Amino acid sequence: MEKKMPTQRAVKLEDLIKMNLTIPPYQRPYKWTEKNVVTLLDDIFEYVILKNKDYRIGNVILHEESSNVNNVVDGQQRLTTISILLKKLEPNFDKLLLLQNFKHKISKNNIVYNFRIISRWISTKFGEHEGGIKEFYNQMLKKCEFILFTVYGQEEAFQLFDSQNSRGKALEPYDLLKAFHLREMDNESEEEKAKYVERWEKSIDDKTLKPILGNHLFRIRKWSKNERKYNFTREEIDEFKGISLHQMQQFPYESAMRMLDGFVANAQNDKFLRNMGVAQQFPFSITMPIINGKRFFEYIDFYIQQREKLFDLNKEDSIRAEIPELVEFYEEYCKYNKHWRSGDEKVRNLYENILLAFIDKFGYIEDLKNYYQAFYKAVYIIRCENKRISLETILNSNAKEIIRKIHDATTPDNLKHYQYKSYNIPNETVQGIEKVKKFLGWISIDDELKKQLQNNNLELEKDENYPKYYAIPFQLFNSHTCYVYIGEKENPYWYGLKKSSIIEENRKEFQDFVERLHLDKKNDEWFGWKEFRNSKKEDIQKIVEEIVDWIRQIQDLKFG
Repeated sequence: MEKKMPTQRAVKLEDLIKMNLTIPPYQRPYKWTEKNVVTLLDDIFEYVILKNKDYRIGNVILHEESSNVNNVVDGQQRLTTISILLKKLEPNFDKLLLLQNFKHKISKNNIVYNFRIISRWISTKFGEHEGGIKEFYNQMLKKCEFILFTVYGQEEAFQLFDSQNSRGKALEPYDLLKAFHLREMDNESEEEKAKYVERWEKSIDDKTLKPILGNHLFRIRKWSKNERKYNFTREEIDEFKGISLHQMQQFPYESAMRMLDGFVANAQNDKFLRNMGVAQQFPFSITMPIINGKRFFEYIDFYIQQREKLFDLNKEDSIRAEIPELVEFYEEYCKYNKHWRSGDEKVRNLYENILLAFIDKFGYIEDLKNYYQAFYKAVYIIRCENKRISLETILNSNAKEIIRKIHDATTPDNLKHYQYKSYNIPNETVQGIEKVKKFLGWISIDDELKKQLQNNNLELEKDENYPKYYAIPFQLFNSHTCYVYIGEKENPYWYGLKKSSIIEENRKEFQDFVERLHLDKKNDEWFGWKEFRNSKKEDIQKIVEEIVDWIRQIQDLKFG
């Protein structure tokens, strides 16, 4: 017997309902959510009623087991929803999957729940208008269609099912957005659509699309609304859907967007205004409502270019940037030795988003340097304080709140207080961020100690018994040497006075002196010492000044 080859054809819903369809046991339960259902209903209504056009619902893969049995390999979620809808529109309807015996509890519960959702949707659209409901039912049958792919062997069916549900690559959110906004360009020419598709595909190839959408625009838009979101997924694509200009206005806030769109479109078509350079580009802002269709594609292109000017240039070609100094600063302090680590990338992305949001709103202001350096400190203290950085670290950080504050600000001055913040950098941090720490005010305690002590004409010795300390010798009565010790034993750093023979001989006088110094600790070896944790230059300077004063006071003591 000759093996039948798979077939593919477009079929209207009115023809599909005549077929005997069965959901085979290996299929998953019916799991469509309210969002899935309402999106499908809105799309069908828009095309078959508002636009009076055919609407392709999607693909259906069938395994024809016999002349009377067609197993649904793929498409059961859509087909089950369509079956419920048709039943609600026409109570006598009993075809498609309505004769299917749904055994799984999840399927049963979702069918009941989605029937209520569909009922409310129909009531909202048509009220008690029976004629409108009947018209919708008839138009659906005539104008909705599927691409029907039929296979004839069971092994073929299982292979196809496996590839669709396991190894098959699901559409990414970027693909879904492209399809949605192309559909919103029905009034545009095919040449116009092709132009935007070409640019979209190019941005995928050069790896600029996913970063700008997922790493930047999505996060900035969510964080500006104080939403704790990080990863851009299929469930979040509504963030990039907005106003459909080809439909009638629904809400007052749309008026400004429609007027602006119309003004820009007129300017682009007016030769005089083109020559004058007036309004040739839509004035985008990151957090603006999305205008569906070509404006969305232009929005993405615009911010790809903005990002390139800020972060994709290097020192050598920074001359092309609006602010070359910013590019050079970014290259110097964000591309340090181990900037490629996961935690460092998360911190850098937060900093990039703050700069994008700030410049997007306030532009390249005269004192921008003060702001981008202040924001750098506010963000990169996260890297100094955490050896491991997760997305929760970023979402819980104070720096993330800067995005929302930028969104709420009316002038840059509303954010000026960040320029006056100071930060305490811990001594123990992750390796490889020395540049970051130094920019935030961290210094090498050892280096600064040597420098400050030498500036005060104090000699330094190493003590074999205390290898992590510096011994500062000084003469008493020109015959005895005493020591102040300063350095690190384990942590924190500390400095103090060690007992010595001359001190022991004049114990009472020296003990009284030590009491006046208010040293923190004492034990059998030490008269006392102080701990210090901060590593600011001025802190070290005060400590060295105190040691110099100790030595002077000890030398002024009259022992014996």
